[in-house]
Amino acid sequence: MVRWALIAAAAMLFIVSTAAAEPVGDDFYAGKTVRIIIGTTTAGDYGAYAQLMAHHIGRFVPGRPTVIVQTMLGGAGLVALNHLAKIAAQDGTVLSLPHANIVQDGLLNPRVQFDPAQFQWIGRMTSVVQVGVASSQSKARSIEDARQRELIAGASGVTNPTGLNPRILNALAGTRFKIVTGYKGTSEARIAWERGEVDVVTTSWDGLIERYGDQLKAGLIHPLYVYGMTQPPELAAIPSITKFGRNDAERAFLQIYTIGAEIGRAFAFPPGVPEHRVAMWRSAFMKMLDDPDFRRAVAKSNIRLDPLDGAALAARVAAVVTLPKDTIAQAGAFYDRLLAEVR
Repeated sequence: MVRWALIAAAAMLFIVSTAAAEPVGDDFYAGKTVRIIIGTTTAGDYGAYAQLMAHHIGRFVPGRPTVIVQTMLGGAGLVALNHLAKIAAQDGTVLSLPHANIVQDGLLNPRVQFDPAQFQWIGRMTSVVQVGVASSQSKARSIEDARQRELIAGASGVTNPTGLNPRILNALAGTRFKIVTGYKGTSEARIAWERGEVDVVTTSWDGLIERYGDQLKAGLIHPLYVYGMTQPPELAAIPSITKFGRNDAERAFLQIYTIGAEIGRAFAFPPGVPEHRVAMWRSAFMKMLDDPDFRRAVAKSNIRLDPLDGAALAARVAAVVTLPKDTIAQAGAFYDRLLAEVR
Protein backbone atom coordinates (compact mmCIF):
# COMPACT_ATOMS: atom_id res chain seq x y z
CA MET A 1 0.00 0.00 0.00
CA VAL A 2 2.83 2.37 0.88
CA ARG A 3 4.56 1.56 -2.40
CA TRP A 4 1.40 2.25 -4.42
CA ALA A 5 0.85 5.49 -2.50
CA LEU A 6 4.36 6.62 -3.36
CA ILE A 7 3.83 5.72 -7.01
CA ALA A 8 0.55 7.63 -7.09
CA ALA A 9 2.18 10.66 -5.43
CA ALA A 10 5.04 10.58 -7.91
CA ALA A 11 2.61 10.33 -10.81
CA MET A 12 0.62 13.29 -9.48
CA LEU A 13 3.81 15.32 -9.06
CA PHE A 14 4.78 14.48 -12.65
CA ILE A 15 1.37 15.62 -13.91
CA VAL A 16 1.55 18.89 -11.98
CA SER A 17 5.11 19.67 -13.07
CA THR A 18 4.33 18.79 -16.68
CA ALA A 19 1.28 21.03 -16.63
CA ALA A 20 3.38 23.87 -15.25
CA ALA A 21 5.85 23.43 -18.09
CA GLU A 22 3.18 23.37 -20.75
CA PRO A 23 2.88 26.46 -22.93
CA VAL A 24 0.09 28.86 -22.16
CA GLY A 25 -3.00 27.82 -24.05
CA ASP A 26 -3.99 29.10 -27.46
CA ASP A 27 -6.17 31.74 -25.85
CA PHE A 28 -3.17 33.83 -24.74
CA TYR A 29 -3.53 36.12 -27.76
CA ALA A 30 -7.32 36.30 -27.68
CA GLY A 31 -8.35 39.94 -27.38
CA LYS A 32 -4.76 41.17 -27.36
CA THR A 33 -3.04 43.71 -29.58
CA VAL A 34 0.42 42.88 -30.89
CA ARG A 35 2.73 45.72 -31.97
CA ILE A 36 5.27 45.55 -34.79
CA ILE A 37 7.82 48.27 -34.07
CA ILE A 38 9.81 49.79 -36.92
CA GLY A 39 12.57 52.37 -36.64
CA THR A 40 11.49 54.45 -39.62
CA THR A 41 8.36 56.00 -41.07
CA THR A 42 5.67 53.88 -42.67
CA ALA A 43 6.29 55.50 -46.06
CA GLY A 44 9.24 53.32 -47.09
CA ASP A 45 10.06 49.63 -47.51
CA TYR A 46 10.05 48.86 -43.79
CA GLY A 47 6.60 50.34 -43.44
CA ALA A 48 5.25 48.51 -46.48
CA TYR A 49 6.39 45.08 -45.28
CA ALA A 50 5.39 45.72 -41.67
CA GLN A 51 1.87 46.80 -42.67
CA LEU A 52 1.50 43.82 -44.99
CA MET A 53 2.43 41.50 -42.13
CA ALA A 54 0.17 43.33 -39.67
CA HIS A 55 -2.80 43.04 -42.00
CA HIS A 56 -2.52 39.29 -42.56
CA ILE A 57 -0.65 37.34 -39.89
CA GLY A 58 -3.18 37.71 -37.08
CA ARG A 59 -5.47 35.21 -38.83
CA PHE A 60 -2.85 32.49 -38.41
CA VAL A 61 -1.87 33.09 -34.78
CA PRO A 62 -4.01 31.15 -32.29
CA GLY A 63 -6.32 33.61 -30.57
CA ARG A 64 -6.32 35.87 -33.67
CA PRO A 65 -4.78 38.99 -32.09
CA THR A 66 -5.03 42.45 -33.59
CA VAL A 67 -1.66 43.41 -35.09
CA ILE A 68 -0.62 47.03 -35.58
CA VAL A 69 2.51 48.88 -36.72
CA GLN A 70 4.21 51.39 -34.43
CA THR A 71 6.98 53.73 -35.59
CA MET A 72 9.85 54.59 -33.26
CA LEU A 73 12.26 56.92 -35.03
CA GLY A 74 15.82 57.75 -34.12
CA GLY A 75 19.41 56.62 -34.48
CA ALA A 76 18.92 54.86 -37.83
CA GLY A 77 16.82 52.19 -36.12
CA LEU A 78 18.85 51.97 -32.89
CA VAL A 79 16.23 53.67 -30.72
CA ALA A 80 13.72 50.99 -31.68
CA LEU A 81 16.20 48.13 -31.17
CA ASN A 82 17.32 49.41 -27.75
CA HIS A 83 13.65 49.71 -26.79
CA LEU A 84 13.00 46.13 -27.90
CA ALA A 85 15.91 44.79 -25.89
CA LYS A 86 15.51 46.83 -22.69
CA ILE A 87 11.96 48.14 -22.32
CA ALA A 88 9.42 46.31 -24.50
CA ALA A 89 7.34 43.46 -23.13
CA GLN A 90 8.96 40.10 -23.76
CA ASP A 91 5.80 38.03 -23.65
CA GLY A 92 5.20 37.83 -27.40
CA THR A 93 3.05 40.95 -27.73
CA VAL A 94 5.85 43.11 -29.20
CA LEU A 95 7.99 42.27 -32.19
CA SER A 96 10.04 44.20 -34.68
CA LEU A 97 10.99 44.57 -38.27
CA PRO A 98 14.51 45.70 -37.33
CA HIS A 99 16.83 47.72 -39.48
CA ALA A 100 19.08 45.51 -41.55
CA ASN A 101 22.11 46.86 -39.69
CA ILE A 102 21.09 45.09 -36.46
CA VAL A 103 24.08 42.71 -36.51
CA GLN A 104 26.59 45.30 -37.67
CA ASP A 105 25.66 47.74 -34.91
CA GLY A 106 25.14 45.03 -32.33
CA LEU A 107 28.68 43.71 -32.83
CA LEU A 108 30.59 46.88 -33.71
CA ASN A 109 28.88 49.83 -32.05
CA PRO A 110 29.84 50.05 -28.34
CA ARG A 111 26.94 52.40 -27.59
CA VAL A 112 24.15 49.96 -28.39
CA GLN A 113 22.15 48.34 -25.61
CA PHE A 114 21.31 45.07 -27.29
CA ASP A 115 22.96 41.79 -28.26
CA PRO A 116 22.01 40.76 -31.81
CA ALA A 117 22.55 37.10 -30.92
CA GLN A 118 19.59 37.24 -28.53
CA PHE A 119 16.93 38.36 -31.01
CA GLN A 120 14.64 35.54 -32.10
CA TRP A 121 13.84 35.47 -35.80
CA ILE A 122 10.31 34.78 -37.00
CA GLY A 123 10.90 34.90 -40.74
CA ARG A 124 12.05 37.01 -43.65
CA MET A 125 9.83 38.58 -46.26
CA THR A 126 12.67 39.43 -48.64
CA SER A 127 16.40 39.84 -48.86
CA VAL A 128 17.80 43.20 -49.90
CA VAL A 129 19.38 44.29 -53.14
CA GLN A 130 20.12 48.00 -53.06
CA VAL A 131 21.81 50.26 -55.55
CA GLY A 132 23.45 53.63 -55.33
CA VAL A 133 21.87 55.48 -58.22
CA ALA A 134 22.99 58.77 -59.74
CA SER A 135 20.42 61.34 -60.83
CA SER A 136 20.22 62.77 -64.33
CA GLN A 137 21.31 66.19 -63.02
CA SER A 138 24.54 64.74 -61.62
CA LYS A 139 25.65 63.53 -65.06
CA ALA A 140 27.45 60.62 -63.29
CA ARG A 141 27.36 57.33 -65.17
CA SER A 142 29.69 55.02 -63.26
CA ILE A 143 31.61 54.63 -60.04
CA GLU A 144 34.61 56.00 -61.92
CA ASP A 145 32.84 59.35 -62.08
CA ALA A 146 32.60 59.27 -58.27
CA ARG A 147 36.37 58.79 -58.18
CA GLN A 148 36.98 61.76 -60.44
CA ARG A 149 34.74 64.34 -58.78
CA GLU A 150 32.66 64.95 -55.69
CA LEU A 151 29.09 63.66 -55.69
CA ILE A 152 26.63 64.42 -52.89
CA ALA A 153 25.00 61.31 -51.41
CA GLY A 154 21.77 61.64 -49.43
CA ALA A 155 21.43 59.41 -46.36
CA SER A 156 18.96 58.70 -43.57
CA GLY A 157 21.69 57.71 -41.11
CA VAL A 158 25.42 57.31 -40.60
CA THR A 159 25.48 53.57 -39.97
CA ASN A 160 22.75 52.26 -42.27
CA PRO A 161 23.42 51.45 -45.95
CA THR A 162 22.28 54.85 -47.24
CA GLY A 163 25.11 56.53 -45.37
CA LEU A 164 27.59 53.71 -44.92
CA ASN A 165 27.77 52.47 -48.52
CA PRO A 166 29.25 55.71 -49.90
CA ARG A 167 31.54 55.99 -46.85
CA ILE A 168 32.87 52.45 -47.40
CA LEU A 169 33.50 53.20 -51.06
CA ASN A 170 35.35 56.39 -50.15
CA ALA A 171 37.64 54.31 -47.93
CA LEU A 172 38.06 51.23 -50.11
CA ALA A 173 37.45 52.32 -53.70
CA GLY A 174 38.76 55.89 -53.78
CA THR A 175 35.42 57.56 -54.43
CA ARG A 176 34.70 61.15 -53.38
CA PHE A 177 31.15 61.02 -52.06
CA LYS A 178 30.09 63.88 -49.81
CA ILE A 179 27.51 62.38 -47.47
CA VAL A 180 24.55 64.44 -46.25
CA THR A 181 22.60 62.78 -43.43
CA GLY A 182 19.49 63.79 -41.53
CA TYR A 183 16.74 62.55 -43.81
CA LYS A 184 14.05 60.73 -41.82
CA GLY A 185 13.99 57.72 -44.12
CA THR A 186 14.92 56.43 -47.54
CA SER A 187 11.75 57.90 -49.02
CA GLU A 188 12.70 61.40 -47.83
CA ALA A 189 16.26 61.02 -49.14
CA ARG A 190 14.80 59.83 -52.45
CA ILE A 191 12.63 62.95 -52.69
CA ALA A 192 15.72 65.10 -52.18
CA TRP A 193 17.39 63.11 -54.97
CA GLU A 194 14.41 63.72 -57.27
CA ARG A 195 14.64 67.46 -56.58
CA GLY A 196 18.34 67.53 -57.37
CA GLU A 197 19.36 68.39 -53.82
CA VAL A 198 21.65 65.32 -53.79
CA ASP A 199 23.35 63.47 -56.64
CA VAL A 200 23.17 59.90 -55.39
CA VAL A 201 20.83 57.90 -53.17
CA THR A 202 20.91 54.27 -52.05
CA THR A 203 17.54 52.60 -52.61
CA SER A 204 16.11 49.16 -53.29
CA TRP A 205 16.54 47.79 -56.80
CA ASP A 206 12.91 46.71 -57.00
CA GLY A 207 11.70 50.11 -55.84
CA LEU A 208 13.95 51.77 -58.37
CA ILE A 209 12.52 49.69 -61.21
CA GLU A 210 8.96 50.34 -60.03
CA ARG A 211 9.31 54.10 -59.63
CA TYR A 212 11.95 55.01 -62.18
CA GLY A 213 11.93 52.16 -64.69
CA ASP A 214 11.35 54.46 -67.66
CA GLN A 215 14.26 56.68 -66.66
CA LEU A 216 16.49 53.63 -66.29
CA LYS A 217 15.58 52.38 -69.75
CA ALA A 218 16.14 55.83 -71.22
CA GLY A 219 19.59 56.05 -69.64
CA LEU A 220 18.73 59.14 -67.63
CA ILE A 221 19.71 57.67 -64.25
CA HIS A 222 22.60 55.29 -63.59
CA PRO A 223 23.33 52.65 -60.92
CA LEU A 224 26.85 53.17 -59.58
CA TYR A 225 27.20 50.34 -57.04
CA VAL A 226 25.29 47.37 -55.59
CA TYR A 227 24.77 46.30 -51.99
CA GLY A 228 23.44 42.75 -51.65
CA MET A 229 24.34 39.09 -51.29
CA THR A 230 23.03 38.40 -54.79
CA GLN A 231 23.28 40.50 -57.93
CA PRO A 232 20.41 40.61 -60.45
CA PRO A 233 21.46 39.92 -64.06
CA GLU A 234 20.62 43.51 -65.01
CA LEU A 235 23.28 44.69 -62.54
CA ALA A 236 25.98 42.19 -63.46
CA ALA A 237 28.29 44.92 -64.75
CA ILE A 238 27.82 47.18 -61.71
CA PRO A 239 30.46 46.75 -58.98
CA SER A 240 29.31 45.17 -55.73
CA ILE A 241 30.34 46.86 -52.52
CA THR A 242 31.11 43.43 -51.06
CA LYS A 243 34.11 42.94 -53.40
CA PHE A 244 36.29 45.81 -52.25
CA GLY A 245 37.89 44.26 -49.15
CA ARG A 246 41.70 44.42 -49.44
CA ASN A 247 42.81 42.71 -46.22
CA ASP A 248 41.49 40.51 -43.40
CA ALA A 249 40.11 43.40 -41.34
CA GLU A 250 38.19 44.89 -44.26
CA ARG A 251 36.90 41.50 -45.40
CA ALA A 252 35.75 40.69 -41.85
CA PHE A 253 33.92 43.98 -41.67
CA LEU A 254 32.22 43.38 -45.02
CA GLN A 255 31.11 39.92 -43.84
CA ILE A 256 29.45 41.46 -40.80
CA TYR A 257 28.06 44.35 -42.78
CA THR A 258 26.57 42.35 -45.63
CA ILE A 259 24.57 40.02 -43.37
CA GLY A 260 22.19 42.97 -43.36
CA ALA A 261 21.38 42.25 -47.00
CA GLU A 262 20.61 38.65 -46.02
CA ILE A 263 18.37 39.78 -43.14
CA GLY A 264 16.61 42.20 -45.47
CA ARG A 265 13.05 42.79 -44.33
CA ALA A 266 12.61 40.22 -41.58
CA PHE A 267 10.72 40.01 -38.30
CA ALA A 268 12.11 39.18 -34.87
CA PHE A 269 11.03 38.91 -31.27
CA PRO A 270 13.16 40.56 -28.60
CA PRO A 271 15.16 38.44 -26.13
CA GLY A 272 13.13 36.63 -23.51
CA VAL A 273 10.01 35.72 -25.49
CA PRO A 274 9.12 32.10 -24.63
CA GLU A 275 10.26 29.56 -27.22
CA HIS A 276 6.80 28.11 -27.77
CA ARG A 277 5.48 31.55 -28.80
CA VAL A 278 8.40 32.05 -31.16
CA ALA A 279 7.55 28.67 -32.70
CA MET A 280 3.89 29.65 -32.89
CA TRP A 281 4.70 32.82 -34.85
CA ARG A 282 7.17 31.06 -37.11
CA SER A 283 4.43 28.60 -38.04
CA ALA A 284 1.92 31.43 -38.54
CA PHE A 285 4.43 33.29 -40.74
CA MET A 286 4.86 30.33 -43.08
CA LYS A 287 1.10 29.78 -43.28
CA MET A 288 0.62 33.44 -44.12
CA LEU A 289 3.09 33.21 -47.01
CA ASP A 290 0.97 30.48 -48.61
CA ASP A 291 -2.35 32.22 -48.06
CA PRO A 292 -4.18 33.23 -51.28
CA ASP A 293 -5.34 36.57 -49.81
CA PHE A 294 -1.79 37.39 -48.80
CA ARG A 295 -0.50 36.46 -52.26
CA ARG A 296 -3.08 38.68 -53.91
CA ALA A 297 -2.09 41.58 -51.65
CA VAL A 298 1.58 41.08 -52.57
CA ALA A 299 0.74 41.07 -56.27
CA LYS A 300 -1.43 44.16 -55.93
CA SER A 301 1.27 46.03 -53.99
CA ASN A 302 3.91 44.90 -56.49
CA ILE A 303 6.46 44.24 -53.77
CA ARG A 304 9.26 41.69 -53.82
CA LEU A 305 9.15 38.40 -51.89
CA ASP A 306 12.24 36.31 -51.19
CA PRO A 307 11.07 34.52 -48.05
CA LEU A 308 13.10 32.54 -45.58
CA ASP A 309 11.79 30.70 -42.52
CA GLY A 310 12.83 31.85 -39.06
CA ALA A 311 15.04 28.89 -38.21
CA ALA A 312 17.04 29.17 -41.43
CA LEU A 313 17.49 32.91 -41.01
CA ALA A 314 18.54 32.44 -37.39
CA ALA A 315 21.23 29.98 -38.52
CA ARG A 316 22.63 32.44 -41.06
CA VAL A 317 22.72 35.24 -38.51
CA ALA A 318 24.35 32.92 -35.97
CA ALA A 319 27.20 32.18 -38.39
CA VAL A 320 28.16 35.86 -38.19
CA VAL A 321 27.43 36.74 -34.56
CA THR A 322 29.56 33.78 -33.45
CA LEU A 323 32.66 34.81 -35.42
CA PRO A 324 35.88 34.63 -33.37
CA LYS A 325 36.36 37.59 -31.06
CA ASP A 326 39.62 38.60 -32.71
CA THR A 327 37.93 38.66 -36.12
CA ILE A 328 35.17 40.88 -34.77
CA ALA A 329 37.80 43.08 -33.10
CA GLN A 330 39.61 43.56 -36.42
CA ALA A 331 36.35 44.46 -38.11
CA GLY A 332 35.54 46.84 -35.27
CA ALA A 333 38.89 48.61 -35.58
CA PHE A 334 38.26 49.19 -39.27
CA TYR A 335 34.71 50.37 -38.51
CA ASP A 336 36.05 52.87 -35.97
CA ARG A 337 38.45 54.28 -38.54
CA LEU A 338 35.63 54.47 -41.05
CA LEU A 339 33.45 56.53 -38.73
CA ALA A 340 36.20 58.53 -37.02
CA GLU A 341 35.24 61.78 -38.71
CA VAL A 342 31.58 61.62 -37.66
CA ARG A 343 31.91 60.33 -34.09
